[in-house]
Amino acid sequence: MQKLMVLKKYRILMLEWMGVMVFTLLMIFSANIRIPLFFTPVPITLQNFIIFLSVLYLKDKAWISQTIYIILGAIGLPVFAKGGAGLSYFLGPTGGYLIGFILSSFICGWLIREYGNVKNFNLYRYFLIFLLGSMIILFSGVLWLSFILGFSLRKALMLGMFPFILGDTFKSLLASIIAVKLRRPDAREEILS
Repeated sequence: MQKLMVLKKYRILMLEWMGVMVFTLLMIFSANIRIPLFFTPVPITLQNFIIFLSVLYLKDKAWISQTIYIILGAIGLPVFAKGGAGLSYFLGPTGGYLIGFILSSFICGWLIREYGNVKNFNLYRYFLIFLLGSMIILFSGVLWLSFILGFSLRKALMLGMFPFILGDTFKSLLASIIAVKLRRPDAREEILS
């Protein structure tokens, strides 16, 4: 009986690590699905949507896939938008958003793990968590633009936040709809048992 429990835990651990790798690859792929905006150095990507999906599957371990993604880019692999790589990439306009990816996935993942098993967890609650995640990413980017690149706070908000609010709200809503369709954030455990 104990051997079966160990095997089940090993299986769950292996599936979690496979999930981490899959979401790392999805982050690399989604970095290259980008819409450049002529008035800001920050493009629109699907990356925060991928983060929300990773949070649904990996919960409080979602930050690991974001960290691996950033480490791969930092050591020189061309995983960032437009094939960007290396530590110098972090000094550019999107460095703060990359940091926000880790913060957002950590906080959203923790919230889903802690409160997601409540039976009345609904679309509205998922939406609030994902919207919070979007705001964390956007604020990280704004702070980066302001402090590291020397933009005024107003200019940083105009270039790094306001153009993305509508799209990020839509991505948060779409991820929330997917979460509700899955019925429960712990559906993965049910599938594995």
